[in-house]
Amino acid sequence: MSDSIKINNSDEQRKLVFLECETMQSEGVVEISSRTVAARPGINWGKSTISKFVTEWHTLKDAKLIEVLEQTRMSPHFVTALNTEIDNRMVEQATVLKATIERQRTELRNLTEDLAATEQGLTTAQVAASELKTKTTEVQTEHKNLNAKYNETVETLNNKYNEETARLNKSIIELNGKIEILHGNLNNKTEELGKQRNIAETKDSENKKLATETNEINKYLRKKNDEITDKKEEIAKLEQKIIGQESELKSKNEITNIHLETNKKLTHSINTDANKITELEKRVAAAETELSNANIDRSTLAVKLENAEKNVARLEQNK
Repeated sequence: MSDSIKINNSDEQRKLVFLECETMQSEGVVEISSRTVAARPGINWGKSTISKFVTEWHTLKDAKLIEVLEQTRMSPHFVTALNTEIDNRMVEQATVLKATIERQRTELRNLTEDLAATEQGLTTAQVAASELKTKTTEVQTEHKNLNAKYNETVETLNNKYNEETARLNKSIIELNGKIEILHGNLNNKTEELGKQRNIAETKDSENKKLATETNEINKYLRKKNDEITDKKEEIAKLEQKIIGQESELKSKNEITNIHLETNKKLTHSINTDANKITELEKRVAAAETELSNANIDRSTLAVKLENAEKNVARLEQNK
């Protein structure tokens, strides 16, 4: 609390003690001392403070009375009565002044309390400001550390990104080279498969033609076999007839020679047909072997074609 406030409080105490003394005088209190004044309501200061002001009040009061007596040359009784009247007037004014002082005292107390609260709030605000300043310093330090860590992390990530990008670009170049090679192989395979497909189609056409020829040969062979069978039966009948008519033919040389010539012709015809049949059977066997080989080649080509199509599909998917 400042010195001006202490002086104002001291003046207020002096005024209040003087006012209380004059009030006690107007009430007819005989003993006006520091003890009696201290017992009055509203007076709650130390005895030394009250005694100082009470002594000052008596001194001033006596000095005033002496001064009036010296100046007026009136009788002491008159002066005393005059002083009493003046004191009564002063008491009335003092009562008003006391109420004013009490009101001002209440306002001063409220102001003091407000000032204390303000000082406490200021102290709290100062503590909070100090804590905030400390926290701000810590946050700034942490922010600085985080920035450094962030910059370090960004630099590390950028380096990793650049390395990874270079690695990926290298991998892309290698993959593009492999894809080009695979495309070349695919084109070669496609061209080869086209040729093999043309060969397979040609083989299939030949196989169909060969199968048709084989069927025709088989029909011809069946027809010739039927004719041979018929001729064999006819020969057997002729032989039986010749055997049955041997005795009769012996006497008939011309008839026998005719039959022998006929038999030779038939035998020659049979042998010729048998040779043709053997040759046709060989051709049929060769055709069947070639057909079997063609079917195997066609199956192999079909498997190769299917695998190639799968490779093409896989390459297209990986592309």
